[in-house]
Amino acid sequence: MIDGARDIDTILEERQRRKLFQQLERCRLGHVLVDAWNGRYSSVDDVVRDIELEAIKVGITVSGDEVDIGENWEDVFEMKDGELDFKLRTN
Repeated sequence: MIDGARDIDTILEERQRRKLFQQLERCRLGHVLVDAWNGRYSSVDDVVRDIELEAIKVGITVSGDEVDIGENWEDVFEMKDGELDFKLRTN
């Protein structure tokens, strides 16, 4: 450990104890992550329900394991450098 540096485990434990978490964006389901970290879910079904409710708010339909984004997937996503990414839109 570097002289004068606090142990990262101690820092993380203190942040957990004080409920200090990184600010997470709602559009990236930050509130769902924070609720999970705080033990507010009793089952994975509760988590799935919250994710589906957020999807509905932005016009995404989830039915079982199928996701309808309102457009063809190939019109929205593309592979860049071996990773899935959003296509740039020109309109």
